[in-house]
Formats: sequence, C-alpha cells, structure tokens
Amino acid sequence: MRGQCDRSASRQFDTVRPTPVQARIMTAALLLRPAPLPGFADLVMAAARCWRAARDGGLPVQQRLHALLSRRGFDMLAPVFDSLMTLYEAMLGRNVVTGQTEPSGDESLLLGLLEGSCPRCGAIGCEEGLAASFDGAIVSTRIMVTLAETENRDQERAPPFAARKAMLAASGLA
Repeated sequence: MRGQCDRSASRQFDTVRPTPVQARIMTAALLLRPAPLPGFADLVMAAARCWRAARDGGLPVQQRLHALLSRRGFDMLAPVFDSLMTLYEAMLGRNVVTGQTEPSGDESLLLGLLEGSCPRCGAIGCEEGLAASFDGAIVSTRIMVTLAETENRDQERAPPFAARKAMLAASGLA
C-alpha cells in the first residue's frame, strides 16, 4: 500500500473538484514530480516519524529533523518537512498517525501525494486556502528534495576542498 491512495476512507470527498488555480498547481506538481530516488519512501517515513515523535515529546522539531536528515545529507530539508507535516496535519484535521515498522495509512497517503500517485483533491477535503497551501508545500517539497539530491550528487563528484583550492591557485583564480 506504500505510496498508494486509500480511497475507501475518502469517498465523501470524491465530488470535490479543484479550482482553476488548484488545477494549475496540481499540474505543475505533477510535472515537477521527482524521479524516484533510492530510499525516498524511507526518507519521508523517517522524517514523518521524527516529526511526530518531536511534536509528541514537546521537543524542538526542526532541530530533531535536522539531526536526522543531516546524517543523510539532506539537512536543508528540515524546515521543508516541518512545514509539510504541519500543513498535512492541519488538512487531516487530526494528529498524523505514524507506523512502527510498516507505513501507516497517513504515511502511505503522504508518500502517494509526494510521488504524485494520489491527487490531493480526491484524497483529502478541506478549506480551499489550506488546500492551496498544502498543494504548494507538496510542490516545494518535491523541488527541495530534487535540489538536495542533486547537491549531494554534485558534492560526491566534486574534488575535496584542498584539491579545489590547489586547482584554483594553479589557474590563477585564487
């Protein structure tokens, strides 16, 4: 069920149609859908579980997310996931439920929304302004994950700092 929409729980929202602005945002989000990254589902679930544990424990959420994500080279995503999860919880109208070993329904829905396999307008119904904010958070998360992955890849290919400094000095640019 990972990354799939559980439509049985959202039948009451089947008649919800997006506004023209929401339709444009959703189209852009589909176009900006990140290519499947190795470990993307694990990253999303780890961030969601960390966020939930920090919130439940009254701990600083972004600091906890940063500590988790920095081990994977995605430290810049801490505020992104904090915002995404806060809006997701507001859209659900209740606390996000996270799983222990298997993904929860909320985690599966979130992953489906991020991967684009589940359109938000059919899965979650809520106030239009909140829905537009959440759609923007989905697009922003996709963009930021792609940027972070690209940055990590580029840093792996780049020579170490000392080698770059020597190359710049040799070229006369330092």
